[in-house]
Parts: sequence; structure tokens; C-alpha cells
Amino acid sequence: SVATASRLIQVPSQASTTPVVIAMTTIPSRIDLLEPALESLWHQSRQADRLILSVPEDSDREDDRYVIPEFLTDGRFPDSWLTLARPPQDFGPGTKLLGALPHLDGDELVVLADDDVRYAPTFLDGLVVEHEARPGEAHSYYTYRAWGLAIGQGCDGFAFPAAQVDGIHEWIDPHLDVPAIRHHDDVWISFFLRRRGTRIRQATLPDSTGDLVYEQVHEVNSLLALEGELERHELTRLSVAYLMAEGEPTIGMRLSHLAEKLVGRWVRRGVGAARRRLPPLRRRQDV
Repeated sequence: SVATASRLIQVPSQASTTPVVIAMTTIPSRIDLLEPALESLWHQSRQADRLILSVPEDSDREDDRYVIPEFLTDGRFPDSWLTLARPPQDFGPGTKLLGALPHLDGDELVVLADDDVRYAPTFLDGLVVEHEARPGEAHSYYTYRAWGLAIGQGCDGFAFPAAQVDGIHEWIDPHLDVPAIRHHDDVWISFFLRRRGTRIRQATLPDSTGDLVYEQVHEVNSLLALEGELERHELTRLSVAYLMAEGEPTIGMRLSHLAEKLVGRWVRRGVGAARRRLPPLRRRQDV
């Protein structure tokens, strides 16, 4: 609300000097619901220097034009903090990063964030602390491994130095028409960072947040609701496999991918053999 937003225009004090830029995007069906996420990111214990919201003219996913809501242009969030970027095309969820790139200076800590959640006040502070302890690495409050690749998750905050993604647009652009790539920016961003030799490390959750550093605000047209080849687990498998074949991985990445595939195959064979050796289950007779 306007009243809530007006209470947030008092910038919290911050000791860190690391320049921080949040990068976000949205889709037409969710842009009117964006205000809670923005308010939570404005009201951080360690506030970002800027937030870049990348909004193209049209959404390919929804085949619809964006209508910019009033709260993005009426000064409720200062222009010095909120940049409304208008990239020339829709790059899928990766628009959050690709649309922000022309507005970066190169020395910032970039933090990817989602548009459908409300972040805890210490969300940014924890990521900045992790970055300053290990400035050459990337951090997310949630990471996982899939077929040899460590993946950071944007919804949980995915932070890395801007210099570490120099050249990423030119690298990924030829592959963005592949559905598995277009719909899973966490994978291709993580893949590019790994190619650059950047380790992706899981950040420690701030004490005040519990198990998650955010709360879900809504689930309108969520990527998690997609099915078939775009179902999240299948999407991850397909996108990693594609990039291992076409994304110019390092030799180390290829070996890690092959090792995890072989281990997975051995585990599945072992489980199958164990099941064949077990006696059939007997149905308990009703008394």
C-alpha cells in the first residue's frame, strides 16, 4: 500500500561499502503483484544501492504486453534506487540478469531475486557478509547439485560479482530458443559461473529467518506449475545435459558430469538388484 511504502523511505544505516545491485524481472500477470517484494527489498538492514527491474515491452511466455503500474513510476520507490529497464526483447526468467547487464558498472555485487516473495530484512546482509568473506565466489541461500553441476537458486537470492558474468549474454544468446534453457536461468547462470572457475557456495541463513529467507506472496503463473518437459526436475536434467553438450564446459565439468551419471547408474542398478533378491511382500490377512 502507499501508506506502507511511505514508511520505508528511511534508509537503514549500513557499514559495508560493497556496492550491491538487485536484479529482478516479472511477467504481465504478476507485475501488479510486485509491490510486496519491492517493499521488502527496500526495507533491508543492509539496503542495496540499486534495484534494476527489467521489463520488456512484451512477454513471450504469456503472449501479452506489459502495463506498468503506478507504484513503479510515482516516486514511491526513489529513481536513484529503482531502475526500470526496458530490454529490447524478452529473454525468459533470465531477463532479470540479461536486462540488467547494460546498467552495471562491473564492480557491484549482483543479487538475483524473485518477484513473488517477501524477503526477510536480513536477506541482503547475509549475502554481503558471505561475499566479503569470499569475494571471488558466488552465494545462494539454497544450492543443489544436479548431474555434476552446483546450482544456485534465484528465489533464495543468488549473489555474484558483476565481473564474473562478463560475456554471459553473448555466450547464452544462441541457446535461448531451447525451451529447457530459456525456462531455467538458474542452470545456465550457474553453468557459466562454473566455466569461469567461480565456486557456488551455499550461504548461511541469518539467525532470524528460520528455514527460508522469504515467504511466498502468491503463486500466479509460477514456473513450478509447468508440466511435461518443463517440469522442474526434468527441466533441470534436460538443461544440464544440453549445456554439457553445447555450452563448452571445461574438462573438469565434463568429468564431474560423467562421474555423477555413472554413480547414479550404479546406485539404480544396486537398488534394482536388491529388490530382486528380496522376498515378495505378503499381504496381512484380515483378522
